[in-house]
Amino acid sequence: MASIVETSQPAQEPIDLATAQNFLRVTPGSDDDLIRDTIIPGARRQLETALGLTLANRNFVQYEDGFPFFPYFQSPYAPLFGAAFPFYFGYGPIASYPYPAIGGLQNQILSPFEKKLLRSPVTAVRGITYVGTDGKSHGLLPGKDFSVDFASLPGRVTPLPGQRWPVGVLGNSTVAIYFTAGYLPPDSGNSDELTGATWSALNKVAVNSYVFDANGNAQLQTAANATTGIVEPTWAAIGGSVSDGTASWTNIGPVTGRWTAGHSYTSPAIVRDANANLQQLIVGSLTSQLTEPAWNQGRGGTTTDNSVVAWKNIGADQSQGASDTPNQITEYQGDNSIPPNIFMALCQLITHWYQQRSVIVTIAGAGGAHLPLPLHLEEIIASERVLDFGRGK
Repeated sequence: MASIVETSQPAQEPIDLATAQNFLRVTPGSDDDLIRDTIIPGARRQLETALGLTLANRNFVQYEDGFPFFPYFQSPYAPLFGAAFPFYFGYGPIASYPYPAIGGLQNQILSPFEKKLLRSPVTAVRGITYVGTDGKSHGLLPGKDFSVDFASLPGRVTPLPGQRWPVGVLGNSTVAIYFTAGYLPPDSGNSDELTGATWSALNKVAVNSYVFDANGNAQLQTAANATTGIVEPTWAAIGGSVSDGTASWTNIGPVTGRWTAGHSYTSPAIVRDANANLQQLIVGSLTSQLTEPAWNQGRGGTTTDNSVVAWKNIGADQSQGASDTPNQITEYQGDNSIPPNIFMALCQLITHWYQQRSVIVTIAGAGGAHLPLPLHLEEIIASERVLDFGRGK
């Protein structure tokens, strides 16, 4: 059984107060609080329920009673699948390729292990926790331990190609998936630039983002408004640079480990800070201070260490997942702002609720007959009603 909990309120609504007032043709005044705090979030929530989409970006936790299990586990062939797991997918010991294939004579079925996320569109998956057979909590990271499909509606998570979920305990809410879903407001500046650690062709890449080459060295992207080429470049040696489409990559070496107090660093050096971000040494040499600095958590931001502006943030540490095989899509590009037709529907519903504050409407010339107002109280109650069949309701 799957259940979901909303763990944060939206940082911003799809429509702000000024836009709503302009659409309503009202001037700022005594109704500001009513529009901003009641009508806008209420209309957004009602439209979310009707559409099955999340219109304001926020965080969720999806709970499961366990991972999807291996198919046919009760069949006579289960021992074969258990002994040679790749046999099910048609790769490995019975084929010439090391990963699951699709096409030709290969099986066209979907992964039996996929788990669909209950809010869409999914914009980030932070991780999964589960209770293992040892009774303890364990964590899984996207890109390293499982794959995320952001392009589908609903979004989904699956094990890495050719792998399965770990064995855990069956019980109430023993698996928790932490993710973010929801559209961004119109013209919100969504840049669709990639910041992942794996190179991909014809994609926008953010300045001060990085990828890892085959030698485990970080290649830092230094150009603004950059797009990669069609073929992965021949990566430069440490200290060197290479052009790639309109992108420019500089080899800044491998990740040397966690920041250490009182340590002598020499460039090139990359350390992992307390916030799980990577920090690049931007001076020739440094002896770190005795207490860990307050790290700048913004990409491209600098941090002072031992009275020297010494480190530059190059983003979240993805070094553990970058070398995992097979290569996989870890980021998706696209405009995640709310679609114009849905935005218009939200504006119309806000207008309806603002202008029609009565629950019922009187029918003229019908002897005082009344009808419930459409899209008002009865439909709001019906959309949020919890049907507890165990109590006969």
